[in-house]
Amino acid sequence: MPRPKSNPHRKYFSFDILSNTSTCLIKKDDVNCGHQIKGNHGTNLSKHIKRSHNTLIIETEEQTSSNQTISKKNSVPAKTIQDFIKPIVRVSITREDIQNACALLCTVDGRPFSLMNDIGFRRILNPLIEGLGCENFINPQNVRDDVVAKSEKVVEKIKEETKGKMIALKIDGLTHLNRSFIGVNIQFISDGHLVLRTLATEEMFACHTAANLKDTILFVLNRFEISSQQIYSCTTDNGRNMVKFVELLSNENIPEELCDDSSYENETDVDNDLSFMNDVVFENKCISVRCAAHTLQLAVNAVLKDKNCSKTIGFARNLVKKLRTPTMSYIMKEKNLRKPPIDCPTRWSSSYKMLAYLVEDAVYHFCSTYAVANSDLYLDQKVWDSIREIVSLLEPAEVATTKLQSQNLVFGDFYHTWISCKLLVQKNNSKLAKFLLTELEDREILLFENDAFLCGIFLDPRFNITLSKNQKQTCISLLSNIYFQILSISNNSISLLEKSLEASLSESFDEVDKYLKLEEARSVGSPSCMSTCSLLESIQIFLKQRRLSKSTDIIKWWSESSEKFPELFAISQVALCVPATQVSVERLFSSVKFIMNPLRNRLDMKTLNAIMLLRTNHMFSK
Repeated sequence: MPRPKSNPHRKYFSFDILSNTSTCLIKKDDVNCGHQIKGNHGTNLSKHIKRSHNTLIIETEEQTSSNQTISKKNSVPAKTIQDFIKPIVRVSITREDIQNACALLCTVDGRPFSLMNDIGFRRILNPLIEGLGCENFINPQNVRDDVVAKSEKVVEKIKEETKGKMIALKIDGLTHLNRSFIGVNIQFISDGHLVLRTLATEEMFACHTAANLKDTILFVLNRFEISSQQIYSCTTDNGRNMVKFVELLSNENIPEELCDDSSYENETDVDNDLSFMNDVVFENKCISVRCAAHTLQLAVNAVLKDKNCSKTIGFARNLVKKLRTPTMSYIMKEKNLRKPPIDCPTRWSSSYKMLAYLVEDAVYHFCSTYAVANSDLYLDQKVWDSIREIVSLLEPAEVATTKLQSQNLVFGDFYHTWISCKLLVQKNNSKLAKFLLTELEDREILLFENDAFLCGIFLDPRFNITLSKNQKQTCISLLSNIYFQILSISNNSISLLEKSLEASLSESFDEVDKYLKLEEARSVGSPSCMSTCSLLESIQIFLKQRRLSKSTDIIKWWSESSEKFPELFAISQVALCVPATQVSVERLFSSVKFIMNPLRNRLDMKTLNAIMLLRTNHMFSK
């Protein structure tokens, strides 16, 4: 016969054998709970009671323990003096403090919501709740609801921060535990500081096509009341679907009547002649930006694909595999040598670290010594020389890659790192170095063909001297376009002026007079048109600025120069906020992997999004 069903919570449920479901019979505020649970398993019934009906937990526990206490009354041990002394601990804490601490545990610290029911945690928490004189208000469901509520406050805060502002977008994709996600970050400048915000870790249930990406991103932006017109640029890994997505997003903003800009082929003196601005067509489009770290990675990978280079790395990889065998690992440990790292062929940085390890003096001496008795550890001297050559070649790129991991990186900072890498590679006279230098120069040309990168360098007095006259001329038209986008977003000055004129025109004016007055407001009298001259004058003065030191904080410099160049300052807050890399999105994905580990792989999208909003937007940083 089966075991008797002794779970005390069963009396609160009715079980239907035909549908195999248990229905909760508890009444709350004269309303039946009616929650249905598949099956009749006692543990599942108890979990529902603990989550939704806390007051019954104490009653049930008292009933189940009453028999035990009665049976032990006759065998109570003698009390000592210590039993009469209760230590008094005074703690200054509020109900809100406890709720915030529990939310922090489940977001920043990555603990599961079930921690709220753990016995050890309850032994700490229950005395605090009793001291407050409150009923138990901490359980997994309550904490989950609190996390979601706090995430809504983060959403409202970001809405206020981005209202009427142009921003830069960062997106990337992740597949983890057979689930697909899109990470969405934005970046903007506020009060002289670059501000990074996470908007969503949105789960994708369809293919990552450009159209599906567009629908998902617009859904996320709509939640934060950010229009597509506010998106100045989008930094991606340059995947084809990502580039196409940016094109589709731009088509949302471009009116049909706008035509393509004509190119400026003739060089002019941009410091004195700005007449070409009369023919500029202004348009609102999102600029696609390739991740700077990805650009450097492509240049290095092109060199490592060289036949001789890849052959040398193959020899080194085979040697490392021999060194990682149990026997050799034990010998190396006895010699106080760390375990050799093996590379991932798709990540050149890991190949560099593997090669750099092998040419360390102690490791090279170890391999040379043991190669006499073990031929598997033998490498020809030419191979060792080739390894050293590759290490010296990749070292500048490795240093540059490390610097590019900085979070608040503007295009000027990236270009400084890029130039430093180029100059160090130039000092290397090997054939591989010349190959890498050619790759860097070719990709630098592509960098300067990007409008966002060009504007970022132009507005950086540390590095804008590297631009040609044609590039400066192109930048001026691009900056004017940004300026008019800012005006169109921040205030609808023309439409407001039209309304005021319509109200002020008396009945004595006929329809022709009204029409001419409104046309005058659009073409001459509007603030945006009147400010064009002052913008161009500011550009002329700005171009005569002396070069700044490369260590200057360019964001701070523009904040200090806001009164001198008011129009350019407004433009700089847009052009300089563009992220050069996707570092923040990659860190977002690292957080996703930490939160959604194999033991928590069933977190629903709403809860995961709420956790990531609190965790990555530093809700608990205070």
